Amino acid sequence: MSRSAEPPPGKQAFHYAYGLRLGSDGVIGCDWCSDSFARFTGYTFQDWAGRGWDSIIHPDDRPLMADRPDALRAGKEHSCELRIVTAAGQTRRVYDCAHPLPASPGQSISAVALVHAAGDAAALNDIDSRYAAILSTTVDGIVTINQRGIIESFNPAAQRLFGYSSSEVIGQNVNILMPEPYRTQHDTYLANYLTTGQAKIIGIGREVSGRRRDGSLFPMYLAVSEVRLADRPGAGMASPPPRRLFTGIIRDLSDQKRLERQLLEISDRERRRIGQDLHDGLGQQLAGIGFLSKSLENRLAAKALEESVDARKIADLVAQAIGQARGLARGLHPVELKSSGLMFALNELAASVQEVFRIRCRAHFDDPVLLRDNTAAIHLYRIAQEAVHNAIKHGRARNITITLSRSGKQVTLQIDDDGSGFTPPVSTAGQSKGLGLHIMQYRAALIGGSLDIGPGPTAGTRIVVSFASPD
Repeated sequence: MSRSAEPPPGKQAFHYAYGLRLGSDGVIGCDWCSDSFARFTGYTFQDWAGRGWDSIIHPDDRPLMADRPDALRAGKEHSCELRIVTAAGQTRRVYDCAHPLPASPGQSISAVALVHAAGDAAALNDIDSRYAAILSTTVDGIVTINQRGIIESFNPAAQRLFGYSSSEVIGQNVNILMPEPYRTQHDTYLANYLTTGQAKIIGIGREVSGRRRDGSLFPMYLAVSEVRLADRPGAGMASPPPRRLFTGIIRDLSDQKRLERQLLEISDRERRRIGQDLHDGLGQQLAGIGFLSKSLENRLAAKALEESVDARKIADLVAQAIGQARGLARGLHPVELKSSGLMFALNELAASVQEVFRIRCRAHFDDPVLLRDNTAAIHLYRIAQEAVHNAIKHGRARNITITLSRSGKQVTLQIDDDGSGFTPPVSTAGQSKGLGLHIMQYRAALIGGSLDIGPGPTAGTRIVVSFASPD
């Protein structure tokens, strides 16, 4: 290594500059440094070279330099904002940009790095202290990434939430915190946004799933914002390009979802209880009244009394009341506790819709779909019930088809209609205010499934629910 204190001839001197050389083993070595760089860091070239080129970098920020060797091999510039620790123990934030130099075949790769302070050191240290205090005490996870998707900060709440330490994730792609398919697709999403400016989540926020270090998933609310930083160069240096940072604020929804699930389960249990009471209690009492009315009608008719006509009317009204009570009971407790219960309930739903609304509605099964998980069966039925209701009320459909199928462990419920199509109701805040749609999505999530709503193959709307059944 050259031990000159200033750049070799032909290399322009900057206020803070140093040289690098990339060995064949992939290790970066110190080549030279300017006097101003030595004064800025407090290390002479001999001190610095003896300690290793990355020794002055703050330990938490060293992962930001992990991909510098690959960039230099590819002949590309590598830049980042990071913290250095001076010989006096002061932490200073700097902008560091390495430019590879032309090299002949077989020669080692060298580069010149230009460094400037990102602002007044004292002011920056004060800002950093306040910023660190805020990040360390907030209950929400906060993660910042650069425009390449690389994590630059990871606060303590995020560490507790995901199970990673900051040193494990800083310098890594943020997709390690995501499940598939988002893990694979995230870089494409980010590149598309940087190219087109079309945001899918930035500035919007929505519920997504996070992936912990142990591979487990959890529901979370993610709000992402973008910040563009224009760094001030040091004297004699060109202005670096503005940096784009993305900040994600993460809130764990596990407790909220658990409470919502419990409330929905309580509601379903209460529905079933009322349905059973209607069938076993009120239904049996009405059946007894109907039997007595019919018996009274027969006795009065045997005596040729005119009151037999009134008795027959009473018996007919009681019969109608029994039919209505049974219909209500089926609606409140539609799925019987047996594996074929869902198919039976969907057939009953289709028949009821045809009778009441005078439209064509049918349930279709390619093969018997047996589902022993009664909770999952009830959720699927409620989704079908809501979808049919929406098709009639909002879509003015005249034909509805309910299809239940199974391929291996994958169970799919599909509802097609020929109505006017589906337009999600939107509030002034930009969020869907359709309670039925929200409940359908939530029921699908409870059984670990997905809900897709879109146009039908020819017209109307197609709703598809798919989930993996354990049996």
